[in-house]
Amino acid sequence: MKRRATWLLCAVLTTATASARPPASSTPPKEASLLDRVGLQPLERALRSGTSAERERAFARLGEFGTTRALELLIRALDANGAAQSPRERLVAVRVLANHVREANVRECLVRVMTGISTSAERAEPLQGLLRDTAALALVRGGPLALEALGRALKQSGRVAQAAAAALVAHPPDDLSALVRAHLAPTPELVEALEQLGDERAFELLRDIVRRGTPELRGQAAVALTRLGNFETVALAKRWLTPNTPLELLLAALEILLLADERVEPSAVARLLQDEGSRARALALLTSAPGATRDALLIPLLSQAERRELPSIIAALGASGGPQAMAALAQLGHGESADAAAYALSLSPAPYADTLLAHWLTQPESRRRAARAAALRVARSGGAVAGLTPTLETLLRSNDSRDRAVGAFGLALQDRKRAAALLADKDPVIVQAAARVAPFVGAARVAAWHLVNTTQSDNREQLAIALLDPEARAEVPTQMLLDLATANGAAAPIAWFALGARDAPSLRDRLLTGLGSPDPLVRAQTALGLAESRDPSALGVLENAYRFEFDGNVRRAIVQAIARRPERVRRRALELARWLDPDPQVREIARLAASGVTPTSWTGGHAALWLATQGGSKMARAVVRLPGGLAVPVLADPEGVIALSRLPEGPVSISLALPAEERNAAGEGH
Repeated sequence: MKRRATWLLCAVLTTATASARPPASSTPPKEASLLDRVGLQPLERALRSGTSAERERAFARLGEFGTTRALELLIRALDANGAAQSPRERLVAVRVLANHVREANVRECLVRVMTGISTSAERAEPLQGLLRDTAALALVRGGPLALEALGRALKQSGRVAQAAAAALVAHPPDDLSALVRAHLAPTPELVEALEQLGDERAFELLRDIVRRGTPELRGQAAVALTRLGNFETVALAKRWLTPNTPLELLLAALEILLLADERVEPSAVARLLQDEGSRARALALLTSAPGATRDALLIPLLSQAERRELPSIIAALGASGGPQAMAALAQLGHGESADAAAYALSLSPAPYADTLLAHWLTQPESRRRAARAAALRVARSGGAVAGLTPTLETLLRSNDSRDRAVGAFGLALQDRKRAAALLADKDPVIVQAAARVAPFVGAARVAAWHLVNTTQSDNREQLAIALLDPEARAEVPTQMLLDLATANGAAAPIAWFALGARDAPSLRDRLLTGLGSPDPLVRAQTALGLAESRDPSALGVLENAYRFEFDGNVRRAIVQAIARRPERVRRRALELARWLDPDPQVREIARLAASGVTPTSWTGGHAALWLATQGGSKMARAVVRLPGGLAVPVLADPEGVIALSRLPEGPVSISLALPAEERNAAGEGH
């Protein structure tokens, strides 16, 4: 018996050695021991007949083994008829293989995954997009051959090329030669990637594209060179300003000259604005490019632009602050563009904006919007606008609810004690205007008290903005938070956040429901709240939520919450996000957290928001997602304006809800 057992052992070892393929890189897979091979058997069985959860665990264990046989099993699982059939299972397998990307067969497998997802498949299952992008990110660390594969992917059009470009920008390679070698013909995705990499070694390739590419690619490459600081393109751009130049090159010439603050011929701009295909792009360039040359080009457009184009033009003139721009805005105190002009003046760096707003305060037809704009301006800069406070007091005593709303809003912004007093007013219009300001001026606890004690539904919805403040949240009963969360009103997202922060065994099932909600905003707010949970198991809940979340905003909230958790093991989730998350903001949050920088969910600042609903709607309400991710309820004043002040700098998103009879009226945001 002993001799037979010994023979069997030798046979097993010989078979395993014969089936092992030679290593494909300088870091070969681990050699399989007998114990490893015995350990692989139950994993193979799980892949063949286990549940989905068992297969996911098997993929993770195979990655830990890391032997040639284990990697072969993972690669086969990703075949068309392999064990990993669902996008969830395939995502787990790809993340595991990312640790072995320098193996030739692993690299080939990841390329197949990246290129094998169709647009229709992604539309049917959004997790497919995350799968493709993760495979591309994994390939970046696969050495020169993997970079050549990404370079070949850039020759395609559509999402595969975009995924390859985004991966290269996310983790810039030390050597661009492998990337350049992969190209037989340049593509827009290649030019964009070279620009975002910001590497001077790309200059020669970009110059070659300018010389030999299609008009679209020549223009794109010339702009890329300019943005990278190479202004040899200015002379070329001036030569493109001819009547026969293709529009793609004319657009590029406009952008290059604006970036260089060079004079632009009005006739060239007129040609771009006359063509429907180039008009939107030309306007975007004129309103966003730096320099003084744009004012002379923008001012004539005030009488020529379509209504939807005016806010961005007016905002650009306000940001310019030049004498010509201010003179043009002075003519817009009345009419359809008055709101946009007033908001532009509230943000303008020009001292003359104070004088102009002070003048508008004396005019009955412009007094109300001028008071709102002046209050925002003073809160932002700490300066003064002559006549503002007396005007606000007069508006507060008006019989017109539109006046009272602006008066209460402006006075509450000026003084915390005044805000607290206005919250106790019997007029819902005044209460709601003061409530919008409360957490930004230190009156959140007073607002929370009124939230608990009011029976007026609109007041309650707006007072819920106080839940931004930790001390104010502590004074609101859990049942009220549950009521707000399940009412599906504008206050529901901030209520889910407050419930997450109050995490307890009795609430955990509710919070898991929030994390699984079909509404991404609810998922994100619940995750942000769990950052403050005192229960260590909240980290595991967040990690599980992150694994298969396809919405970038929600992943951002989850990783931000994980970054704020005290548990040391949070690093494993942060490392996953840092290397393999397709969203650049998610990666940056994870990178900063790994270096010891803890993100904040909310803090005050000096920014402002002004949104005017078309035609005005006193019933309009919005959910505003602030920089940092938290979403707050904002009810419009009786004039249909939604305004906030003392916000942190950064992007915001606004979800606007109107009553049924007004849902066809679009919102216009400034």
